[in-house]
Amino acid sequence: MRQFTRQTLAAFFTLALVSSILQVAEPTGALRLDPQVTLQIVARRMGVEVDPGIPVPTIRFESVTSLKRFQDVTERQWGFRPERFVNAFVADTNEIYLIDDPAYYSAAGRTMDDTLAHELVHYVQARYGRANLSDWAECEAVEIQAWFRSEYLGSLAALLASAPD
Repeated sequence: MRQFTRQTLAAFFTLALVSSILQVAEPTGALRLDPQVTLQIVARRMGVEVDPGIPVPTIRFESVTSLKRFQDVTERQWGFRPERFVNAFVADTNEIYLIDDPAYYSAAGRTMDDTLAHELVHYVQARYGRANLSDWAECEAVEIQAWFRSEYLGSLAALLASAPD
């Protein structure tokens, strides 16, 4: 019988306790964890308690979001119009934009889940007073993304591999 780390068990316990759900524009077929669970994990790592009074971000996926919409909202935040869709948190509209092409993540050695964790760091930074639009504290987002991938996604992959069919 496999043993799981406290962090893995905490993630699943958190999943059972979560009462609210992130607003998702379309079904999250490629996400392995519920986005609300990922938010709870990220916030806890940042030393922040999620406040149900603060609106959670809407998640918009590349496959169902026009490039024009993405360009319009990111141009206002970044001061330039991106030529292509990238992963991003847009504070003004409280939206997370995610590439949902599995080939993109396979080539990058990442997953949609750890990328969502990265963008949720920016959400927490913006909504809980941890940063402003000119100082996203990218190092913190990258560190938490790598930690999340190691602590949660590695354990989740092992759990799924050990589950009976």
